[in-house]
Amino acid sequence: MECIGPDLICAWQWLGENVASIIAASAMAAAFWQGYIARRHNKLSVKPYLTIHPLIDGTNDKPSIGCSIANQGLGPAEVIKFTIKLKGEALDFSMIDQTTSKLEEHFRSAFSFISNQHRFPNDELNLPVKSYFIGEGSMIAQGKEEYVFEILSCDDDEISDSFDPIKALELYDDLEIEIKYTCLYGDKIYTEKI
Repeated sequence: MECIGPDLICAWQWLGENVASIIAASAMAAAFWQGYIARRHNKLSVKPYLTIHPLIDGTNDKPSIGCSIANQGLGPAEVIKFTIKLKGEALDFSMIDQTTSKLEEHFRSAFSFISNQHRFPNDELNLPVKSYFIGEGSMIAQGKEEYVFEILSCDDDEISDSFDPIKALELYDDLEIEIKYTCLYGDKIYTEKI
């Protein structure tokens, strides 16, 4: 139908004829916007946040040095890549014995071993070392803390050790840890380093 008269009358006439289409298009745009906002909210509600913590505990009878990774985010983290470098050299966790001995060798200078008879050189005693492998595809649950390694003081009752937390802290300067991870949606990769 053709409009006869001033432009304002024609505009009202066109609006009256197309109001159903305008409402339908507006409803569709609102539905798409709501879907976008809901998806964005869902991604945020499962976003992981990994933090790397050097652990130095000299307060109890058995001092220890270690490192852990904690997920302080809202959802689980899927590990894409995990690397540890000691003095620039990447440690190979497929050869776990070699890796634990390298960690022990590096951190043992924070401990001084003393017996009633004489002082032990640091390389004469074995320190208990626990290493944990965090591999590709591993999941770290929300609120969970995973140990990377832990070095405990000597178990021998005849030997007491004096622990130097300052030296232990200095030894972390040679250690690089990098973890790349993603959320369940897998569309964004996050990196945490020390």
